[in-house]
Amino acid sequence: MIPVEVAIIPPGALAQQYCEDRRIQMALAGELIHPNGGEPPNAHYLDFYNQAWKSHHVEWLLDNGAWEGERLNDYDLIRVAARYGATELVAPDVLGDPSATLVLTQQFLETLRGPMPFGGKVPRIAAVAHGQSLQESLEFVSELNHSDTSHHIKTISISRTTCYRSGNPTARFELALEIKKRYGTRYDIHLLGFSDQWPTELQHCASVSGLVRSMDTIAPFSYAHRGINIEEVGRVEVPRPDNYFDLTAEDFDQPFLIERNIKTLDQWGLTPIQRWNQ
Repeated sequence: MIPVEVAIIPPGALAQQYCEDRRIQMALAGELIHPNGGEPPNAHYLDFYNQAWKSHHVEWLLDNGAWEGERLNDYDLIRVAARYGATELVAPDVLGDPSATLVLTQQFLETLRGPMPFGGKVPRIAAVAHGQSLQESLEFVSELNHSDTSHHIKTISISRTTCYRSGNPTARFELALEIKKRYGTRYDIHLLGFSDQWPTELQHCASVSGLVRSMDTIAPFSYAHRGINIEEVGRVEVPRPDNYFDLTAEDFDQPFLIERNIKTLDQWGLTPIQRWNQ
């Protein structure tokens, strides 16, 4: 059984404490970029990624910031990926809009054909599957797969917007199954964000070995910030704090919950729903 790896996204000040030994990690490009040559938005992130990550053999995923409403332009995104050594880069996307996302993804791949700042290996590229329904998201993957630039895409990242817009909490799992059925091992699959509507999503994904490679999330921290055990998922709603990336250890009244929540997610990624296989 191949586990679903969990890439936690901590506040900058907690990055080294909770991320240093994890095999797969994700960061937001908008927390690392130097806008107009000035100081980066998050000095803690800058310090961690400059020093710790480059000395470890980890998979480093770099998100484009669309979910936060801060999507970087192509050149800034590429610049950040090159500077900090990302191994996988999420291509630009438009939330809930597969047509616009396809256009942006193809434009981004064209940009990558030009002179690039990568000294060595160019990172893998992940395309984000959006849609108002499961079928629309699957059609996005099909169109992408038949495009002239499809060979550059190594990963399909599945957004939670498919679940939200379709009203189907299990849509990402169903989409992953269809992608693997149609394309086999052609694409890795990554889940963008933790499902706050379907508590057993990770365990269902773990039930099919090799179905989903990884999932990223802030959930262990956002839940702990509210003093909530993540096992309450599905019964409570826990929004991201407005100042999430600026939180420090002093902002957590029950810091033990952070580690407990991380361990719970890791265990879910290792624990299949047995009845699914029967």
